[in-house]
Amino acid sequence: MYERSWPIDREPGLRMKIWRAARDSGGNAYDTGQTMRDEACFWIDSRWGLCRGCQVWMTKGASISLPTFSTLG
Repeated sequence: MYERSWPIDREPGLRMKIWRAARDSGGNAYDTGQTMRDEACFWIDSRWGLCRGCQVWMTKGASISLPTFSTLG
């Protein structure tokens, strides 16, 4: 994921790489007793230093539909 790049519109020859990512931390437990949050922490920790300087955050998604729409800006 961190090595992938995309062409930049109206900038011939230039490409853009991912510089920031979010990982859903989950919220449930597996049959083994390990939580999805534990798994997310392990995933981030195991890639420390391998992310080409990218910033990675954990985020908590909504388990149900939200009553209102979010707007950006």
